[in-house]
This record gives sequence, structure tokens and C-alpha cells, in this order.
Amino acid sequence: MADPNLSALVRVGCEDSGKSRRAYCKGNWTLHETVVLISAKKLDGERRLKAGDKEKNKISEFRWKWIENYCWKNGCLRSQNQCNDKWDNLLRDYKKVRDNELKLIPGQPSYWQLEKHERKKKGLPSNLTFQVYEALQEVVDK
Repeated sequence: MADPNLSALVRVGCEDSGKSRRAYCKGNWTLHETVVLISAKKLDGERRLKAGDKEKNKISEFRWKWIENYCWKNGCLRSQNQCNDKWDNLLRDYKKVRDNELKLIPGQPSYWQLEKHERKKKGLPSNLTFQVYEALQEVVDK
């Protein structure tokens, strides 16, 4: 009889990495996964500030492993490399939208008023949600 947990993982696009006991998801990130990642980065930053120099000097790989573990416990079944890559992409998109909003001339439409094709035409990310933008703003611009 097949393991019901494994079949559930396969249904949502998760695969056994072969290197560990975790079955990591592949493909597009859900909104839930993205919000969990942003929360993990926020908590990691706070955790590292409280710990002082000892924690600040840890190599990046250990920090991302902590983030992976946090994400895993909160239903985001992604590897530390996937989390790191997604974070880099989120930051890039956030900065493009933030810079666009800061440079708006009165009368110009906000990023949030543009259609997907208009965003692409301006070189802006086409699918950044306001919820994700606000969550990133709390982490990046605090």
C-alpha cells in the first residue's frame, strides 16, 4: 500500500531529493509559501540581531538552513537553495516596484493601477501582489 503522505506530496509537485528525507516541492511558489519565506527572513533578521556577533558571523549556508527549517515547519516544502533563489527574485522585484512608485510624477498611474502587459512594457514585474509587496516592505525598509 502506498504511503498517503508521499502521494499527497507528489500531487502538489514535490519530489524526494534523494539526498535527504525531505521531499521538496518544485515549480511556481504559492502565495502561502512566499509569505512564509518572507516571515522566515524577518524572524531570521531579528534572531541574528538579538544573538549579536556570534550569529552575524555564521556563514550564509547555515542561515539559509535555518530558514529552510522554519519554512518546512510552516508548510513551505522548499530547499534552502530554492528559498535563497526566491528571496533574490523577490528583492529584485520589490526594488523595481518601490523605485517606480518613488519616481512617479503626479498623474502617472501607480504600479498597482497598471495592467499586466503595461507592467511588462515598463520593465516591471508583472505579478507582484500588494500583499507580498507590503510584507517585503516590513522586512526591507524598516
